[in-house]
Amino acid sequence: GKRDKFKDKIKNLKPALSEEELERFMQVQIQNLKMLISLVKRLDEKYKDKKLQASKLEYDDLEHLAIKLLCDDEGNPTDLAKEIANDYEEIIIDEYQDTNDIQEAIFGAISKNKQNLFMVGDMKQSIYSFRNTAPELFVKKAKAYAEGNGGTRSVLSHNFRSRKNI
Repeated sequence: GKRDKFKDKIKNLKPALSEEELERFMQVQIQNLKMLISLVKRLDEKYKDKKLQASKLEYDDLEHLAIKLLCDDEGNPTDLAKEIANDYEEIIIDEYQDTNDIQEAIFGAISKNKQNLFMVGDMKQSIYSFRNTAPELFVKKAKAYAEGNGGTRSVLSHNFRSRKNI
């Protein structure tokens, strides 16, 4: 089939560089990447310092600070998170399809063993992938809950917008 033809073409390609030349090329690229990583880390530190001097935080900073307060190094809820969890009978999360991994960890940390979370979402409305949202969290939960694993899934397919005249 097509796959075998493609594999044959790949096997028959002759490398433009010798193995020794390829090794040297890769070493140069590794050094370039190390330098780039170093520069990005320095830029990040300088940017953090500027924000600190100006007493400013961005939304991402708030998420990262919250996760440090609410989860230990293994991802388990801290004592503070457990204390906060006792204050909430239920945690309701709207637009769950636009949740990211950090927010998911925060919700889990301040919940009662993830048993008092109520999530509402619609995959067709997932528009924030540029904000590092993880719609697959929604899909995974919806599938698991539909199978009766970890929660209950309710499909709300009929509402005032689903009437014929609208």
